[in-house]
Amino acid sequence: MESANRRHFIRVDVKQEAVLDFGPPQHEQYAVSNLSLGGMFVTGRNSQRPGDICLIKLKTGVEDIRAKGEVVRVGGDGMALKFTAMPLDSFLFLQTVLSTADGAFAPAEEPVSRIGFAQDDALLVYS
Repeated sequence: MESANRRHFIRVDVKQEAVLDFGPPQHEQYAVSNLSLGGMFVTGRNSQRPGDICLIKLKTGVEDIRAKGEVVRVGGDGMALKFTAMPLDSFLFLQTVLSTADGAFAPAEEPVSRIGFAQDDALLVYS
């Protein structure tokens, strides 16, 4: 039986490094294999479980993208993280990075209505 694709965002295959901070003293580095406005998949062994929360620093070589994320799936080859919050400047930079990637989407085509905005602290909160 074929499973339904539940993805809400277009993914772009990238080769970036990310630092995931699940709390002291754990700071682990992972390779990001795909990325979207809604989250990312990181390759590598890990001991995390779905529901674990982390701070993310995605190294782009130009400007770091910072976010808060939640583990949604863990497999033998890595784990999927969904973004739960992100500073507005990081979101805008991520949108730029994704729109300039080879074969990427036009940002206006993304369903950004799935992302709410908390105006009090210039932080995008994903809904």
